[in-house]
Amino acid sequence: MSKQVKIKSALWYKTEIDGTFDLVSNFKADDSSKRDGYIWIMADFGGNGSEKRTRVSINAKDFTILGAGGKSAPAATVDKQISDKEIEKEISDRFDVLELLTHGVIERQIKAMIVSGAAGIGKTYTIDRMLMDAENAGKVTKFSMMTGSCTAVGLYLQLWAHQNEGNVLVLDDIDSIFDDQEALNLLKGALDTGRARNISWLGASKFLKDEGADQTFEFNGTVIFITNVNFDERIAKGGKLAVHYEALISRCMYLDLGIHSMREVLIRIKQVIKSTDMMRKLGVNEKQTSEMMTWMDSNLNNLRKVDLRTMIKLSQAVKASPKNWDRIAKAALCVRG
Repeated sequence: MSKQVKIKSALWYKTEIDGTFDLVSNFKADDSSKRDGYIWIMADFGGNGSEKRTRVSINAKDFTILGAGGKSAPAATVDKQISDKEIEKEISDRFDVLELLTHGVIERQIKAMIVSGAAGIGKTYTIDRMLMDAENAGKVTKFSMMTGSCTAVGLYLQLWAHQNEGNVLVLDDIDSIFDDQEALNLLKGALDTGRARNISWLGASKFLKDEGADQTFEFNGTVIFITNVNFDERIAKGGKLAVHYEALISRCMYLDLGIHSMREVLIRIKQVIKSTDMMRKLGVNEKQTSEMMTWMDSNLNNLRKVDLRTMIKLSQAVKASPKNWDRIAKAALCVRG
C-alpha cells in the first residue's frame, strides 16, 4: 500500500488545495519555492478524469505523512533539505547523461530526443558543440539548428530536408509548435520510435512542388527538441496540451536536466564558471568574477533574469566601469522597486 499525505494547505499554481492524496515523493525544502518547499502527489486538479503526478508548494507544518491504515508515519519520511553540493552533483550527472544521449544520436542509435531545462544554462551549447564536431568528422552527414518560431509547413519542409539517416535537426526553443495542431502531429510523427516514420502534408501541393518536396515521405533522420518547458509540471497541471506532452515523451528520450528554480540555475552558473574558461574569455579576472557572483547572490530576488547571459552582461558592466559596475548592474539588470 502506498503512503498517503494529509494536506492542510498547499498551493498548486495559484490554487489553494487540501485533502488526502497518494504520496509520490517526500518533502523537499526549496528556498525558491513559494512556501517552505514542495512534495509530489497523485491528483486530478486539471479535471481530466485521471490522476497525474503533481507538484504542490507547501509549508512543512501543513501536512502529515500517513502510513498503512492512515496512521501518521515517522518523521524520518520527510527528507532533509538538499544541499547545494547535492544539487550540483545531480546537475553534473544530468549533463553527463546529455552528452551520452547526444553521442547516441551521433552513433545513430537514438532517433528522437527532448531536452528540458531553464534557459541560459548551456544545454544548447553542449548539443551544438558535439554535433558540429561530429559533422566535421563525417559522423553526422547533415546538421541544422532552428530557433525562433516555425509554422507547420515550415517544419514539414525542414523534416523533408533532414529525412535521411545521419541527418540531425535541432529545434531550439520553438515552443510555438505546441499551439499548432498540424505542427504537433508532424513532430509526433518525426519523434516516433516505430520502424517507419511516415510524414504527410496533403495540402499546398503546388507550394511543396515549388520547394521540391513530396507530399509524403519516410523520415529516417533524427530530431532533437530543446525546450524551457518542464513537461512533467505541464502534464501534472492538465489542460488541452497535456495529452500532447505525454505523446511526445512516449515517443522519444526525454531528459529533464532538473534545472528550473532560481537556486538550481544559480548553482549551474557557478558550476560552469568553475569548470570552464568562460570568464577569462569574457575578459574578467578571478577577483572580479568572485565579486560578480557575490553581487548576483545578493540581488537574486530582484534580477529580471538569472542565467549564464546574466554573467555576460555583468562582465560587460565590469569592463565598462570597473569601479562603478555594480551601479550599472543594479540599474540595468534589476527590477525597480
